Order: sequence, then C-alpha cells, then structure tokens
Amino acid sequence: MKLYQAASAGILAYAIFFSVPGALAGTSDHERVCAAAEKCRILAGGSGAGEPPLAKLVDDIVALAAAPEQNWVHTRERPPLDVSLPLGRALQSCYAKATRLSAFLLPSCLGADATDENELNMIDSPLPWPPERTKLMKAYLKHHTGNDSEKLEEPTTIVTHWTDSGPGTLEAILKGFGATTMPDTHDVNVSCHYIVDRDGTVYRLMPENLIARHTVGLNRNALCIENIGGPSFPLTPQQRRANELLINGMVARHPTIDNMIGHSEYRAFENSMIFTEKTAYRGDRWAEPGRDYLRKLRADLDARSLESRKAGHCAH
Repeated sequence: MKLYQAASAGILAYAIFFSVPGALAGTSDHERVCAAAEKCRILAGGSGAGEPPLAKLVDDIVALAAAPEQNWVHTRERPPLDVSLPLGRALQSCYAKATRLSAFLLPSCLGADATDENELNMIDSPLPWPPERTKLMKAYLKHHTGNDSEKLEEPTTIVTHWTDSGPGTLEAILKGFGATTMPDTHDVNVSCHYIVDRDGTVYRLMPENLIARHTVGLNRNALCIENIGGPSFPLTPQQRRANELLINGMVARHPTIDNMIGHSEYRAFENSMIFTEKTAYRGDRWAEPGRDYLRKLRADLDARSLESRKAGHCAH
C-alpha cells in the first residue's frame, strides 16, 4: 500500500504504521489518523472502495486535519510520540497537497441550472480526424497513459488555455489544430474540445466524449477550452463569459467534473488519482491563461453557484 506514488517515504510510513503492534492504540485520534492515511493513499492513486471523487477526498483530508488534536499535521510540528515520524511527515505532505488542490475545486451548486448556455454563439468546426490521426492518438495514449482508448469517460477536470496569439489569428490556429501531426515531430498533433475567439464566439472542435491532447497528465480525465490570446493580449470579458457558460454546461452534462484549472496549474495534480503520465516531461506553461483572468473566472463561477443555490436549483 502507498501514500504517494512517487514518495518512498510515504510507502515506508504506511508500512511502519500498520506493522508496529498497537500503534496509536488507545489514543483519541487513532481512527482519525487511520482515516486520513487511507484517504491520502486513495488520493495518491491507490484504489479504494467506491473510489470517491477528488473533491470528496480533498475536503475530507482537510477536515480531518482541522481537528484540534491534529494540529501537528498542518502546523508542520513534530508528530506526537505515538505516531511514527515517517507517517507523520507523509500525512503533513498529504494535508499540504489537499489544501493546494482545494483551490481548484468547483463550487458544489455549479451546473444545477444551465439554461443560459443557449446564449453562446456556438459554431461547429470539427477538426479533421483521418484514420492516421486516430492511429497516432491511440499510440500516444498507450505510451503516455498505458491505455490506448480514445474515449473520455467520466471527466473530472476542465483545463482552460490560451493560444499565445493575438486578434485575427483564429483561422491560423484552427488550421494548426487541423494538422494530423505536430510540425516538428511525427507525434499526433495537439487538439482541444472548444476554442473561444476574442468576441466570445465558441467553436466546437471535438465531441466531449473523445480525448484531446492538450495537458500533460490530465488528457485522459480533462475537457479542454482554448482561448485566442496570450501575455500581450489578455483574455477579454466576452471570452470569460463564454468560458463561464461553457464550464457550467459541461458540469451539468458531466456531474463527475469537480475541478477547473488553468494550464499552468496542472502540476499541482502530480502524484494524484487523476494524473496519468508515464513519461518524463517538463513544466513550461507560465501563468496560462493569465492569473487575473483565472481569479475573475473563479469569482464568476462562485457567484453563479451562489445564485443557483439561492434560487433553489440545488439541494445541498
């Protein structure tokens, strides 16, 4: 059993915890520490009964560590003597990770009312997908995730991007996405489900039940929204509104979606249950699609969720 896929200390901690006779026996927080260790193991990719969603695990881990007797977990103090040091350090790392991930969780009432998605100016513009592209995509997925299926089943994540280009580049971007292979390699080309122009017009490039290549480690679990813009051309209010409507509609169609990130935030999910990447990679997506944009988009989504709750559209 393991606490973190890539952390030998976590594996050792779990082994030590359950190999020491009577460990934590008789202490008031024994069950709490046991529960936290198990939830951390599942969060890190270990299978668990029922496989609870990421949001549920993150919320539970943060809540377990919030109890007064667990203060050592989130203050980084030395664990009590009846908790092995490796286990204590592993739980502290797990709590820190859960706290970081909680910033990406979508509000719980999002998607309860998606009737205004029809406000979108949606244009179907399917990407060319010849048999060669299918073959290359299956090979790519097999190499990077261990599974060659192109089906996107029960997505958990929405990733927002920018194209690093300015106004008037939509046609060129669509042409670039339409190529079968990357321009400098023989790998399958990048792809995305939607692209949003500067005026908020949305182009649907792929069905939501197919995997797109857009974000290392999350392709198998994530839907993609590209936006025309970049560091010199911050995304527009019209694009933010279109993203809000798209995201709300996606959550309505796929209740398994519980988090949304900008491309630059994907590494927060490393060594987690939804991150599937079997090859080496490097992070090079600074601030995409803009910190201010993401802050405002998240505020818009929070406000939408609150209004849905006030209107009685969700029961929780």
